[in-house]
Amino acid sequence: MHKVISAGQICMDICPAFSPLTTYAHPGDLLDPGKIVQVKRAAVHTGGSVGNTGLALKLLGNDVQLIGKIGSDAFGRIVQNDLQQAEAADHLIVDKSSSTAYSIFISVPGTAPFILHNAGANEFFMNTDVPDSALLEAELFHFGYPPIMRGMYQDDGIELVTLFRRAKTFGCITCMDFSSLDPDSDGGLIDWPTVLKAVLPYVDFFIPRFVDLCWVLDRECYNALLGDGAPSDITDHVVLRRDAAPLAQWVLEQGCGAVLVKSGTTGLYLRTSCQERVSRFCDGHGLNARQWANREIVQPSFKADTFLSDTGAGEVCVAAFLTALLNGERPDACVSLAAAEGASCVSSSEVLGGLLTIPQLKRLILAGWEKNTPPEE
Repeated sequence: MHKVISAGQICMDICPAFSPLTTYAHPGDLLDPGKIVQVKRAAVHTGGSVGNTGLALKLLGNDVQLIGKIGSDAFGRIVQNDLQQAEAADHLIVDKSSSTAYSIFISVPGTAPFILHNAGANEFFMNTDVPDSALLEAELFHFGYPPIMRGMYQDDGIELVTLFRRAKTFGCITCMDFSSLDPDSDGGLIDWPTVLKAVLPYVDFFIPRFVDLCWVLDRECYNALLGDGAPSDITDHVVLRRDAAPLAQWVLEQGCGAVLVKSGTTGLYLRTSCQERVSRFCDGHGLNARQWANREIVQPSFKADTFLSDTGAGEVCVAAFLTALLNGERPDACVSLAAAEGASCVSSSEVLGGLLTIPQLKRLILAGWEKNTPPEE
C-alpha cells in the first residue's frame, strides 16, 4: 500500500439541485431581486483538493494522510465527521480563530456551473502545517490549490516553494494541482509566472486545467479562444496538441518533471521532461525513466453513460492518475485511467459516488469504452 500525503485546500461543498425540466439561458436569469427559485435537495459534503482528491486516493487503495485546516464551527464539525467516517481525520488542523472554508456550486440546467467560494482557514495554511515526520514516510506528496490559499502565494510564493523543496528533500514524488482564479481577488492579482518559476523545479507533476494555465501564461490565446462566450466554453474549441503544447513546454522549461493538462470533455494532455529530469521521480519508486521521458500523450475523454454533475471530476481524475503512477503503470495507461475515472465521476451527483477501482476502469476500457471526438485543428 502506497503512503501518500494529500495536503492543502479543504472546504464544505454545498450543491443545490435544480430541476432538470427547467433550463436557463444564463445563470443571471435566476438573480432578479426578490425572486424565489425552487430547488431540490442540496448535496452537502467535504470537498476541495484534500476532500475530493485525497479521499479518492484513499478509496483507490492508498494509505493517505489528509492534511487540511478547518475552523471550529458547524462546517468544521461536518468536515471532521465526514473524514472520521472515512478513517482519515487524524491530521486535520483546527484553527479556532478561523472559519471553515465553503463553496456554493450554482449548477444551473443549460449552463456551466459557477462557484461562490469562501477561503476560510485555508488562507492561513503554511509550510509548517506539513510536518517532517509525515514527509519522511510518504512516497508521494500531493498539494492543491495554491491560488486560493493566501499563505502559500503571498511574498512570491515563498511558503509554497519551501514546502515543495522540503518534500523533494525527503524523496517524495511531488504533485501540484492548480485551481481557478478569481481575476479580481488577491490571488488573481499575483504574478503567477514568477511564483511558478520558483516552485516548478521542485514539482514532479503539475496538473492544471487548460483554462487556468492559459489565463496565467497566455492571456492573448485565452481571449482569442474565449471569443464571445464564457470561460467554461473555452474547452469546446481547444485542440490539445496545438493549444496546450506551448503552455506545457513553458512549464517544463522551468524545471518541472511533467505536466498533465485537464481540459474537460476535450480530454487530457501529458508532456514529460528529459530522462535526466524524470529520473528524479522515477528512481527509487519502481518507475521506468525511459518510459516516462520525452512523452507527449493526447487522451480524448470517454463518453459518460449519464451526466449528473461534473463537480470533482478533475479531482478524482488526478487521484486515478496518481494511483496508476504509484502502481507502476505506463504513462499512456495512467492518462487513460485518469480520463476514465473523470467520465465515471460525472454519472453521479456525489463526487465519489461514481468512483471506480483501477481494475474496474481497466475492464471498461478493454471492453471498448467509447471516446468523445476532440475538436480538429
